[in-house]
Amino acid sequence: MDKKVIAIGALGGSGTRAVAKIVKESGVFIGDELNGPLDNLIFTRLFKNPKWNKKAAISDINFRLSVFEKYMKGEKLDFRSFYELLKVAKSNKLSPSRYNFYFNVLKRRAILEKPRDVWGWKEPNTQFYIKEVLDYFPDLKYIHVIRNGLDMAFSTNKQQLHNWHWKFNIGKDFKNKESFNQLDLWIRSTKKVIKIAQEEKYKNRILILNHTALCDNPKEEIDRIIDFCGIPLSQEKLNKLYEIPGDKGSNDRYKNYDLSIFDSEQLKFVESMGFNLNYKK
Repeated sequence: MDKKVIAIGALGGSGTRAVAKIVKESGVFIGDELNGPLDNLIFTRLFKNPKWNKKAAISDINFRLSVFEKYMKGEKLDFRSFYELLKVAKSNKLSPSRYNFYFNVLKRRAILEKPRDVWGWKEPNTQFYIKEVLDYFPDLKYIHVIRNGLDMAFSTNKQQLHNWHWKFNIGKDFKNKESFNQLDLWIRSTKKVIKIAQEEKYKNRILILNHTALCDNPKEEIDRIIDFCGIPLSQEKLNKLYEIPGDKGSNDRYKNYDLSIFDSEQLKFVESMGFNLNYKK
């Protein structure tokens, strides 16, 4: 297989775990530091840091991407990269580290593995670095998962809203407008991805994946993922992948809530993204 880098991002809770599992089972190494939802915790430690992001220059971001690349490809970490990763792990309060993490980093400092040509990661916060990762990794393809914006609005997972609201000029009135603001974040972040995907320099490098479609038509959507990634698989392997989406989970959660808190333009945009809504207009 040719050199490939696959990244998966979204608003937290969008169903990226199933997509990560599909990519992983297709033979793509997605990391040895993963949590239950298959988030790559090396990326989390390096980049899930709003305070750092506000001050970071593109050179700072690119350096951390170089550290991440060396770790993921199995290259030996030079001292500067080694120190940066340890420093980040200790200072990033949003991502506490266990002892085995430090062992793995030490191993990367001492051991040179056979470099990987096919690798990737899943981490929802990747969406806030789309341009940077696309520009840094010329072979990278990015999968952006979108779940029904109204289901996301009423999700209990609002960490990205609290961390990154300032990037989209969203107010901090979370107590009284949390669901409204969460939908606003979903809309603005989705529009950003669409805009970037339309740029000529990123043509054919971004796939926007509808989570409802993945659950309802797994064969069609998984074929799209595999074709987008350019991974040759046997029909037997594909048949196993088709079984992964399975449970729709919290789809249609929004039907249990009052939608009058949202404005008509918000609801229209949700529908324009392919989600059929059951509400009184």
